[in-house]
Amino acid sequence: MKNLVIYLLPLLLLSCSEDTKEVMEEEVENQRLAESIYDSFKSDSKSDTTLSLSLMRINDRCGEWGGDMEVIKFYRKSDLKIYADYSISNESCEGQPFRNVYMKIGMQVYDRDNELIYATMIPLLNQTDIPYEHFDNYGFYSEITQSDGTTKASDLSHFSWEAFEDLREKLIHRD
Repeated sequence: MKNLVIYLLPLLLLSCSEDTKEVMEEEVENQRLAESIYDSFKSDSKSDTTLSLSLMRINDRCGEWGGDMEVIKFYRKSDLKIYADYSISNESCEGQPFRNVYMKIGMQVYDRDNELIYATMIPLLNQTDIPYEHFDNYGFYSEITQSDGTTKASDLSHFSWEAFEDLREKLIHRD
């Protein structure tokens, strides 16, 4: 029995280190992907100010039909600076369309915000696998989309996107 443990212990340690290595590689890859998504938007929007990048989150206040929708939308104005709009809309839970409850428009986004924006995208990227699918009925829902309709990441689980909350708070409480 003792010999069996001696033989199995190195195998167990090796398999654990392989799992850890895979997780670390995935985190590095998702960091690169987040940077690529946002940096690509920043670069492309210099010549096309109609482009935007949106982070959206819907809670499940109305059960499987969704709930309140929060959106942070990044875009570039003609002055070529990047701005963000934040809005929250309430679902009535009786099938009525969303109605805006709060909106803050035109918050300037600075280069110093890049790391926070990347950090906001990474947890959602960690939750998803390509290809992404869009469903019409859901409870919780989170996504990253571009103005051309391309969905970069989406998730239908009860994923708690705290980084979204951190970014929202930093942007709307900025002086």
